[in-house]
Amino acid sequence: MFKLTPWLSSSLVAFKSQIRSDTLHHAILINGKKGIGKQNLAFALAHDIVVPHNEVVVVPTLKDVNGNDFEPFKNYPYAIEGITFISTESEKSDQISIDQIRSITSTVHFKNNIYEKKVIVIANINDLTISAQNALLKILEEPPTNTYFILLQDENSLILPTIKSRCSHHTINHLHVNSFIGSYLNLKILNQFNFNLKDILNHDRDYIINQSLFIDNIINDIYDGTKSFNLLTVSKDVIEKNLFSVFLNSCVNLLFDIIHNNKCSLSSAKNIYMLFDKINMVKVLEKHNFNKEMFLVGLLRGIQNI
Repeated sequence: MFKLTPWLSSSLVAFKSQIRSDTLHHAILINGKKGIGKQNLAFALAHDIVVPHNEVVVVPTLKDVNGNDFEPFKNYPYAIEGITFISTESEKSDQISIDQIRSITSTVHFKNNIYEKKVIVIANINDLTISAQNALLKILEEPPTNTYFILLQDENSLILPTIKSRCSHHTINHLHVNSFIGSYLNLKILNQFNFNLKDILNHDRDYIINQSLFIDNIINDIYDGTKSFNLLTVSKDVIEKNLFSVFLNSCVNLLFDIIHNNKCSLSSAKNIYMLFDKINMVKVLEKHNFNKEMFLVGLLRGIQNI
């Protein structure tokens, strides 16, 4: 049900195997560089722990320990009863307090109406005060029945060794550009970007070459931030000249160029992944009357954010 980036999918597969074999540890410490996707993995794992295989999620709300909708994930599509999220955001503080941790006790003993198992996700574990860490340690030493803890830790941050000793450890390795490329080649993503080129064939070769160079320059300038463009104006111009497919091919070329030239940082890799996904939806969207101008505006904004 969850679509994860390639560098998270393999981790979830391993966890799913442990769920099926009933060998999943009651406390899991997920460690990784900030921004690598620990939270996404945690919620995908929490979903698979709580919801029986192939069962449809019934209650699409995620609550914090105070019973309030957790704002950043209020619209999270698969957040369900049985998953509790604890963070500094839920208390609008820069630390997770001992009271937040103590409230876990009442949360885990509250009987769910739908699902038998519960998951407590704590992000980030290094935001706990020392007293909160000690309170968490007591809970981990005598874990409640059918309750799992997923603790998220930024790379190289410090937590009590005694908490570490109560957890199974999982590290999300840094994203390597080659594995990122490999994931797409394994999906034969190049074949998926065979756009309908009828608009290209409607023009002579020299015209297309000139327009492609012109579009390549615009997209590169937008990526580099060297010039200011009105993205809606650019998109309208592309559509009016019937160069939608040419434009998409130029975008794909730029994205692969960024990857192959090792310009791909962790954050930009995640954005590139989403842009590839967006472009790959064109074949589906073309069957409907979708707004190509606004699609291109969104695509260009994504390129700006790489």
